[in-house]
Amino acid sequence: MPLALAWTDGGVAGAVQRGMGLLLASALCFGASAAFGEPSIGSVILPSWIMAVGIVLTVSVSANGALEAFGDQAGLAVALYFAGQSLIVSLVGTLAVILFNGSTVWPLAAYTLTLPTLVLLGLNASRKS
Repeated sequence: MPLALAWTDGGVAGAVQRGMGLLLASALCFGASAAFGEPSIGSVILPSWIMAVGIVLTVSVSANGALEAFGDQAGLAVALYFAGQSLIVSLVGTLAVILFNGSTVWPLAAYTLTLPTLVLLGLNASRKS
């Protein structure tokens, strides 16, 4: 199934796709604000709100979907899930700030463009297999 046609999917996968779409939209907003003007409250806050909605949508349903099979071990599963997520976010986020000028929104733009793209590619690949 082509990725573009899968946006109407329901359940966990569909919610994750829509969350990643919001993260990609925020990355484009960050990139546009950095490319076409000085960062301001409006050019940083609006994309941050879009990003926050994408994160909340994704985290709330993906944690539920990931932990569905663990039953009575859900506490351990939650801890491992969020520990892994925090590790990835901190390492890749720090790398983005080091590689790009940390005083601009470019690290946010790069970060929120790269990881959602990888998630969508992985989700699409998992559907094919």
